[in-house]
Amino acid sequence: MSEYHKCTCPHCGQSIEYPAEGTGQTVPCPTCEKPFVLLPDIVIPSAPPKVAQAQTRKPEEADRAAYVERVRSEPATEKQKEKLRYFGYTVRPGMTKGEASDAIDECIRLHPEKDREYYDRPATEKQMAKLKKFAETDEDMAIGLQEVAEEGSQITYGQAKDWLWQCEMDARKRRELAEIEFFSGPPSKAQCDRIRQLGFKLDETILEKVTGADVELILGLSNVQPAEPLLRFIRDHGMTFTSGDALAAFALTCLIKSFGGSARAHNRKDVDYVSACQAASRDPAFRTPTLTLDWEGVLGFAWPKGKIREWLRG
Repeated sequence: MSEYHKCTCPHCGQSIEYPAEGTGQTVPCPTCEKPFVLLPDIVIPSAPPKVAQAQTRKPEEADRAAYVERVRSEPATEKQKEKLRYFGYTVRPGMTKGEASDAIDECIRLHPEKDREYYDRPATEKQMAKLKKFAETDEDMAIGLQEVAEEGSQITYGQAKDWLWQCEMDARKRRELAEIEFFSGPPSKAQCDRIRQLGFKLDETILEKVTGADVELILGLSNVQPAEPLLRFIRDHGMTFTSGDALAAFALTCLIKSFGGSARAHNRKDVDYVSACQAASRDPAFRTPTLTLDWEGVLGFAWPKGKIREWLRG
C-alpha cells in the first residue's frame, strides 16, 4: 500500500489524506474545491497565545478563519461517515464536517491497524466502476486492469484510491490544457465542420488569426434567443426581428453593416435598409455567407461585394 501523508486545506481547514508521491502537486480540495499545493503537515509546538496578535489580526486572516468555520459547520460528507462507521464509530445525526474530520483523526490515532485494514480491504464496486470508466479513454489504466485480471489478484481500496486520484489529476490537467488551447489556439476541426454544417462558408485565411473561443461565440448563438442589443440594432435600422435564433439575428446585423449600417445614427449611410434586406432575403445567396474578419478585425459574416451592390439596388 502506498504511504499516505496528511495535510490541511489552507482555504477551508479540511484534513486530507493523499498518496506520498502526490506531494508538491496542485489539486482541488475535495471539500471546498479550491486549488492548493499538497504539502504534508508539520507539527510544531504552539507558542503561548499573544493578545496583541489577536487584536491585530489581518482582515484576510479573519476572512479565512470565518470561511474555515463556515465549511466545518456544514454537514459531514458520506465519505466521512463511511470511514467513521468502519472504525465502529457511531455517527450521530447532524454531525458536521469539522466534527467528522476531528473524529477520523482520533480514530486513526487510537487504531492505526484499523486504518491500514481500511485501505487493504477489497476495492468497492463504486471504485471499480470508476476505474473501468477511466479505462475506456485511458490506455494505461486499461492495461493495468488487464494485468490485474490476468494475475488473478485483487485491487485493494487503497490501490483503487491511488489510481483514481492519479486518473482525476491527469483528467484535470487535460482539461486545463484543452482550455488553454481553446482560448489561445486556432479553431478546432469540429468547430470548422460545425460552421459548414450550419450552411455557412469559412474563410480559411482567418484560422491563424482567430481562436477557438472566438468561433465558439458565434456557434453559441445557434438555437438561443437573440439578446436585446442585436434586436435594438435591427430596430434602429427600421426593422423588427420576429422569428429566428440569435445566430440569424447576428447574420442580419452583419448584413446591415455591409450596407453601411452603424450603431450610431450619424454614421449610417443614406440607405433604404428595409428594401435592401428584403432583396437579400429573397436571394438564396443570403443564406450562405462567409465567416470572416471585417476591416476592423471583427469576426462576422460577409457576402460578395457584387451581391451587396445588387441588394442595395433592391
